[in-house]
Amino acid sequence: MCTDQERPLYEAALGNQVKEYAEIPHSLLGMANIRNWIIDHFPEDCMFMLDDDLEGLDVRTHEKSRFIFDPQIIEQIIDNTYICARDAGARVFGFGVDHQVMHFRANRPFVVNIWTDQGWGVIGKDLRFDSRMTSRSNVDFCVLSMMKDRIVWIDDRYCWRGIKRGNIGGLSAYRTSERDMANGRYLERKWGKYLHLTMKGACSGISVAVPRQQPGIPSSRVS
Repeated sequence: MCTDQERPLYEAALGNQVKEYAEIPHSLLGMANIRNWIIDHFPEDCMFMLDDDLEGLDVRTHEKSRFIFDPQIIEQIIDNTYICARDAGARVFGFGVDHQVMHFRANRPFVVNIWTDQGWGVIGKDLRFDSRMTSRSNVDFCVLSMMKDRIVWIDDRYCWRGIKRGNIGGLSAYRTSERDMANGRYLERKWGKYLHLTMKGACSGISVAVPRQQPGIPSSRVS
């Protein structure tokens, strides 16, 4: 997916590796507006949105990370994750964001109260991305889903491997550390006690604290 002005650059870089290009209006600024446009202009109930600089999936279930780069296997993993999310009643699904094998909890392969990044799915068309955000819209959307449904579906066994901000599309033309920080401060004002960011330049530690409210399950703070 690219804008009409970006398409020649993508075709020159990718050649015949892409079967079909979907063009979005170049006037759309910010990933939130772009993601809303995608949801509105495609009839499918589930949309899986990936960054353009991903190489494959890291698997964290062994002593050392393993790497999956076969597109068919990755597609099957995405389909399986979608089915789990749909059956669990989640409207957002994806994979973990921590690549450290030592941080993986084998007794918690699936997580329902964290955010996801780089490649993730949206089920249905009811939730909307905050058009005031030029970056970090994925974090905002995950918290929104948690507040509405009390659940997202994250398969923490996998993490995307890629080179962040390595290609020409998306936010690369106008994303800066200052804008990232401004969006982070906006997120904290918007969600208050339910989200906290530790800002260190362009990088952030993000803590989500949406309470669980199913009958019979006590609320608890999660990070």
